[in-house]
Amino acid sequence: MNSKKLALLAIFILLLLGGGIFALYTKKMNAVGFRGIPFSVQGIEREVVDDWVNTFTAVLQRDDALQIIVEDSEYASKLGLAEGEAVEHLRNAVNVNYSETRGTIQIGLRGARKNSAELDSISKVIFNVSAAGVVQVKPAFGTHYKAILERR
Repeated sequence: MNSKKLALLAIFILLLLGGGIFALYTKKMNAVGFRGIPFSVQGIEREVVDDWVNTFTAVLQRDDALQIIVEDSEYASKLGLAEGEAVEHLRNAVNVNYSETRGTIQIGLRGARKNSAELDSISKVIFNVSAAGVVQVKPAFGTHYKAILERR
């Protein structure tokens, strides 16, 4: 092989490697992940924690709570959605998880990893709105919620 063919082959291989790396990076950044706000429930009975998880889930399915979250977090503009579909998109993306090993409840939403900063700011609004709704339904959660706010 002469030097011109070798140089062209090297350039071609570098372009293939660069394209493959870029494709892998794009795939990872568009992957769906969960971003949420965890809070500790260690030392609280499992039945109470399950009741809180169910209440959080119920509050986060109400249209009024979802509308407040959409407005307060500027959900549609941060994620590039039309205003009319933001509430329904949020309803499908919001998630409440209980991690028994960590002893935490995580409240947040699923979305593309490339939007993690936006998802974090929206998760804070989701937590505050949903916690206020849970306090109205389950007043016993109010003391736990105050302790959470004092630690932050």
